Amino acid sequence: MLENLPPPAQRFFSYLSDVPRWGNDKVINFFGNKEDIIDIASYIELPNHRRYYMSFDLDYEGSALVWEDEYLPKPTITIINNENSHSTLHYELTTPVLLHIRGRESRFSYKAIRYYNNVREGLRIRMDGDRGYAGFNTKNPLYKDLDGSRSKWKVSWHDGTYDLDYLNEFCPFLPVKTETLEIDPNSRHMTMFDSCRKEAYLIVKGFNLFDDFNGAVHMLCQNFYDKHLSWIKKDHSFPQTEINSIARSISTWTWNHRNDPNFSNYTKDKGVMKLEMTYTEKGSPEHLEEIKSNQQLGAYYTHDTRIDKTEEKITNAMNFLVTNGIQVKISKLSELTELSKSTLYRYKKLIDSLDIKR
Repeated sequence: MLENLPPPAQRFFSYLSDVPRWGNDKVINFFGNKEDIIDIASYIELPNHRRYYMSFDLDYEGSALVWEDEYLPKPTITIINNENSHSTLHYELTTPVLLHIRGRESRFSYKAIRYYNNVREGLRIRMDGDRGYAGFNTKNPLYKDLDGSRSKWKVSWHDGTYDLDYLNEFCPFLPVKTETLEIDPNSRHMTMFDSCRKEAYLIVKGFNLFDDFNGAVHMLCQNFYDKHLSWIKKDHSFPQTEINSIARSISTWTWNHRNDPNFSNYTKDKGVMKLEMTYTEKGSPEHLEEIKSNQQLGAYYTHDTRIDKTEEKITNAMNFLVTNGIQVKISKLSELTELSKSTLYRYKKLIDSLDIKR
């Protein structure tokens, strides 16, 4: 059977671990020899020690051809869900990126991993891909329905591989938006719970069935572990049962409260200034005065924060222009920072101080 597959399909099979995790939905809890399960696993785990693919999950109809609309390279593997026309795209890498393996001494490059992540984020933005998809689990392009006669997914194979430098040419310049996730090595469970519950709050309205939502939350938690926690070395393990328990807790609570009139408040980040409310009677003059005072403090904080972010945008864009020998123009800065020209003119002193050839 395998010898009759096209070359990219044969490579896909060869890249899989000998005993990968697999499942019949997004929750993959089974293990099996890949020769035995490759036809029956609708979802399968990609290797967690190397990145053979740059993968994107596109949750909208007609997404399989977004690469044409955006003038991007053709994916090596295109998998289309027959039920909703959503898709998963995989770009096979000419040179795999080696990842850190927990508990093993292995040679890997943080610089290469960061470069991979930056290129992937640039392409994800171009294609409007799922931000939470880590790419370790995928729809199995070699899966067959129970009768073995037809594929569960529509699959397109392209015999092409890509290096990171080439893919980087298609990425937009991202001077500012770099998200930093604070991971507490001593509280891995709460770190996963806190991050994944917020993602769950944002996506729950898009599901009609609990089982589908539960599967999506399990994948969120699994991807979070693979991407952020699997590298942390501890004297005690973080078993799969713990991941499943956290996912089940998040999905059950979120589903039961999704129609709560105050549900939208759960998705908001509150208390960044950690202002304490000391009033005892709601609606009292003291209560109203305290709200007014805190609103003023919040306005000052927001103003200062906005200035800091504006200066950061300008500084990053200036560094890019100067470092690459590009002439500094207000129009170019406006394009890179997405700030208006009038705003940039207010920061002319900062721009002049940074316009130094290196």
